[in-house]
Amino acid sequence: MRKNFSVFLATVCALLMVITNNGFAFAAEFSNDKLNNCYLDVMNEYNNNSDNLTFDYDDKYYDIAMESNEINGKLLDYVEINDDILSQSYGGSYIDDDGYLNIMLTGNQEECNKIIFDMFAYDNPCTEIVKYSYKEIMAEKDKIDSSMEAYITEVNSGKMNAETQSLINSIQTVSYDDINNQIVVSLCNNTDSAAIAMQSDESQYHTNMNDQIDTFKEKISDSDIISFDIVNDEIEMTATE
Repeated sequence: MRKNFSVFLATVCALLMVITNNGFAFAAEFSNDKLNNCYLDVMNEYNNNSDNLTFDYDDKYYDIAMESNEINGKLLDYVEINDDILSQSYGGSYIDDDGYLNIMLTGNQEECNKIIFDMFAYDNPCTEIVKYSYKEIMAEKDKIDSSMEAYITEVNSGKMNAETQSLINSIQTVSYDDINNQIVVSLCNNTDSAAIAMQSDESQYHTNMNDQIDTFKEKISDSDIISFDIVNDEIEMTATE
């Protein structure tokens, strides 16, 4: 089906908001492969064409995903303003590659699924059990964001020590990974010394970056909710802990 491009672009952006909830930094890369590819196709269409753009899309997927997006918005609003068993047990949600909303819980499935059906008429019961509630994760993310803001103020005032400033400079993103029920801190070290270490001794490079992780845990947060990724130019790896 062909739709007016500007309408479709606005819709895609709205859907992508369900997939990402990044705080300290934002990158246009999404956990849902279908939406990620859709975003890339939209941007290519935008870059390669001019006025009166139209775009092909999967009508069935689009309709299901739009309904999922609407339910997800209502669910998040409910969780944020209430403190009942659903709000405390809600562990996040994501739209899968078929467009359906997958709701995760920390427990109390029967009671929570009933509330979800009664409040939102959503009859796709939660089957995924996760460790951390959405409120726990968001509280930890707020703590990280506050610490980051305080350290950035120190950087701007020239009062920060070299070790902490090196850490702040290495932080690329702090994001909420809804599918894996965690916060992901991406560290990027593309300094000349890091590149030399990577070329000469990969184990030394890992040691250097794990030192950054240790500094993060000491200075900002050592919560188990946090996972670390290391990115250096075209080299991407998961940090060992």
